[in-house]
Amino acid sequence: MDVYLSREALLQLQAVGIFSLRAEGLLIGHKRGHRYFVESILAVPRALAASSVKRQSLKALLEDSFLGHFCFMDAKAGLKRALVPGLVGTVLLEVGFDPAQKSKFKAYMVEFDGVYRLSPIKVKQAK
Repeated sequence: MDVYLSREALLQLQAVGIFSLRAEGLLIGHKRGHRYFVESILAVPRALAASSVKRQSLKALLEDSFLGHFCFMDAKAGLKRALVPGLVGTVLLEVGFDPAQKSKFKAYMVEFDGVYRLSPIKVKQAK
């Protein structure tokens, strides 16, 4: 299982990162086989802290294109906020920039088997 970031999604994440390294939001795209294709992102303030009612409304609005959430690596609390019932089975993408302004990513599947876990998965980027 892996996450593929399209060129458009990469540009959007970089642009959001320029304005706020505390940003978070939604990953939008589709799943094919064992790959999650992120086609775009939607920056949403406090997306990971959304109530279950708001989360269900967003999922209904986006239908099958909702893949999960992103947060910037400075927002470590985002990882803990992702461990809730409404996010089980979705992707959490951690975004960061190194001093040379190169993007770095870590991706996880939110899982539950009696205990909530973030299981690492690979990230592939468009060239």
